[in-house]
Parts: sequence; C-alpha cells; structure tokens
Amino acid sequence: MPLLKIALKNIGRKRFRSLSIILAGTLACGLVFTGAITLKSVQDGLKQGMARLGADIMVVPTGYEAKGSKILLGGEPSGFYMDEQIEGKIAEVDGVSLTSPQLFITSLKIICCTMPTVQLVGIDPATDFAVTPWLNFTVKDKEAKFDPITVGSNTLYATEGMYISFFGKRFRVASAAAKTGLRFIDYSAFMTMDVARSMINISHTSSGESLQIKDDEISAVMVKINSDKDVYTVAANIEKSVPGVKTIISRNLVTTMRNDVKACLWGIVVAGILSWTMTIFLMGLVFAMVVNERRRELGLLRAMGATKKTMTELILYEAAVLSGIGSIIGVIGGWLALDRLKILITLVYGTEIQFLWPSPSFTFMTALCCGMAIIFSCTATAIGPAIRGSKTEPYEAIRKG
Repeated sequence: MPLLKIALKNIGRKRFRSLSIILAGTLACGLVFTGAITLKSVQDGLKQGMARLGADIMVVPTGYEAKGSKILLGGEPSGFYMDEQIEGKIAEVDGVSLTSPQLFITSLKIICCTMPTVQLVGIDPATDFAVTPWLNFTVKDKEAKFDPITVGSNTLYATEGMYISFFGKRFRVASAAAKTGLRFIDYSAFMTMDVARSMINISHTSSGESLQIKDDEISAVMVKINSDKDVYTVAANIEKSVPGVKTIISRNLVTTMRNDVKACLWGIVVAGILSWTMTIFLMGLVFAMVVNERRRELGLLRAMGATKKTMTELILYEAAVLSGIGSIIGVIGGWLALDRLKILITLVYGTEIQFLWPSPSFTFMTALCCGMAIIFSCTATAIGPAIRGSKTEPYEAIRKG
C-alpha cells in the first residue's frame, strides 16, 4: 500500500520521536496486560486450590480464625486445640453433611540448621474427605516396623522410602503427594490421628520438647454441607449452636486473598492508566507538531492530487503503526515480566501464592484487547491534527512551509 510505505518512511526519518511514542505505548499496554494476566492467574490458582481442599467450612476455636486461614492458604505451621466432642455437636447442625477432625502440630525448630518447620497434620482416614482424595495416603501395614507418613510435594522430605523423625518418633515416608497447588497439602506432612497421638505420648520421654496436647483434643473440624444448603447460613448456625468456635468459609478465603492481590496490583493498574493517558496526550501533541512541521510536504502532496481523505489516512497510518509496535512490545515484555511479578507478590505476602496460568485463548484475547485498545485510543487522538492538516490549501502550505 503506497500510503503505508510513505508512513513507514516518515516514521524512520524521525526516529527519536517515533521511539518516544512506541515506548509510551509499550508501557501502557505492558502494564495493563501484566496486571490482568496476574490477577486471573492468582484467582484461578486460589479457586483450584480451595476446590481441592474439598471442605466448605473449617471450624476452629474462637480467636484462631487468622491462624486457620494462614494454614489453609499459606501452609504456615501453627497449633491450636479444642475438645474433640465439638465435632459431634457440629455434625448435628442442620445442613451439615460430613465432618472430619484434624490435629495440627508444628514440628521442632532446629536452631543449628536451616531445616524449616513443617505442619504435621493428624487426620482420620475413615471420615476424611478433605485431604486423602488428593494424596496417596497409606495406613500402616501390620508388618511394618515404622508408622507411615505422607508428605507434601514441597517439603524437604518428599522422597518415598526415606526415614524421618518428629518429636522422638520415627516415621517412614510411605508416599509423597503430587503437587496440588494448595500449600496446606504441598507443605505439610500427614499421619493418622492414632499415630499423631502416639507421637505426642513419645514426645514426653524421647524429645527435647514435650507436646502438651491432651488425648481428647483436636485442632479443627472440616465440614461439608448439603448441596441444597447455603454455606453462609450453615456457618452461622454452627457458630450459634456450638459455643467457642468460629467458622472459616473456603470461598471467602479465595475472595479475601483475591482482594488482597487486587490491592497489591492496584499500583500496576494505576501506573498503566497513567501511562495510557500519557501516551494519548503525547500522541496528540506529537501529531499536532507533525502536521505543523510538515505543512509544505502536505501541501506538495495536495498539489500532486492527494485528497483530504488521503492526507488524513496518511497521518492515521503513522499513529496506528507506532501504537501497534508499542502494543506488541508491551505484550511480549509483560509476559516476560510475569515471573518477576510472581516473585514480588511472594515477597509482599511472605508466602507462595499459587499461579495457575490462564488458557492460551484467554491470554490471546487479553493481549488482543489491550493492543487494540491502545491502537484505537492513540489513533483517535491523531484524528484532530490529521483533519486540520488535510484542510491546508496547497499554495499557502508550500509558500509558508
């Protein structure tokens, strides 16, 4: 196309001006694209992780709601306890379908080494529906010498067949779970409730730290509700019917974390909007200057038979090409920056947030929408200068130019 060739030559002649416009478009498109993909990735990762948990509600002692949330989302080791009879009371609440107890124990902190603490979780395989479906959980064989333990994929002990000790009790790693995307599973070690009780008793005589946990205590109760019940209503009924407990709704954790991530990404969004505004302003200013500088050139083109429409299209081609190049570079740069942004969010929250990368179709559509929005908005700012330039009379333009 002749007009496109002329536009490309004009862009090449004013390289500094062209690079300035391209850079502005790159920043605007890259920031918006990166923010959108990151938010979608975190949201999908959280939803998938909580769906794998299997429980609609987690019941914990009053005052430990924050720690319970951190265990589920962040895998942060913690321990808190309540009477195990509470599970029976929860099971009687209208709308509750299944219940299963869990016992949380934090492994010893080894001062001399860099071994991290691990969340030890005792579960009841007969009733558990939250963890065992996602683990190759193994119950002790009668002929086995050591009790089995199942470890998450991101623990340092995730090697089947190795032996480890906690609180003076020796275990054999019977199975290592595949990565689930939920830190509660990926960073914890699981054993039966009976084995956990045995470990507590052994700690009184064979460990540097004696576990002060009673035989009739549990940490939390996982609850699955009937499909025809509202989770918020059931949660409210549990707190009303069972004194001394608080409920944590899994979908609320997703919403809360998503809102926190939104707040973290708000700076990126604001920067993208400001960059976008700057790009539009810069594009309008530059093309107003371009039309004024090239009055003689435009006059000559008019004198050679170019119509007003042709002159307008020429300037709009330049705007579209520059903003298009900026959009492409912005999308590529934004994609390359996603891993770094993931690390930044990890540092902000002090824990790993599972990123589930969006589908190729979503990524493509997001990139396309961001790119087209930049192109259209930037090209629109050049319409005014283009129309004014096209109205210039050839004789006056050549004489004054």
